[in-house]
Amino acid sequence: FFFQAEDGIRDKLVTGVQTCALPIFLNLQVARAYIAKNDFAKAQAAYEDVLKVDARSEKAIVGVAEIKQKQGDINGALTYLAQHAKNEGTGREVFAALGELTATLERTSEAEGWFTKAAAADPYWGRPLYRLGQLAAAKGDRSAADGFMQIGRAYV
Repeated sequence: FFFQAEDGIRDKLVTGVQTCALPIFLNLQVARAYIAKNDFAKAQAAYEDVLKVDARSEKAIVGVAEIKQKQGDINGALTYLAQHAKNEGTGREVFAALGELTATLERTSEAEGWFTKAAAADPYWGRPLYRLGQLAAAKGDRSAADGFMQIGRAYV
């Protein structure tokens, strides 16, 4: 396994090593670094490398959607995430990302549905519960907001 810098971040990994968890982790980190540099094409390539090995990698799926959103294609991000949300075994990250995007678009009831799915996928994850509390507070439902936020804080 060789890892050499290309413009300070990444070079190609040795063929055949991609099945190892280490390159997946590295590619996820590389993608984040490229996003920080606003080099979305290279970030996309790094996420695609991960998805070749693990087509259900939630971090890579959400990362691709984030790139689409940062490039101004919110509908593309929503469509991409929604396609993956239909897959069996979809987990909390994809549902939460859909909740965040739909909340940004002020589609509150849809956002609530996605955050509810995220909470069901991982009942010990506080983020979707906290976000459900924020949405309830925005609607003026103080009782629900307090309940969600208390539970959400307990798991943060």
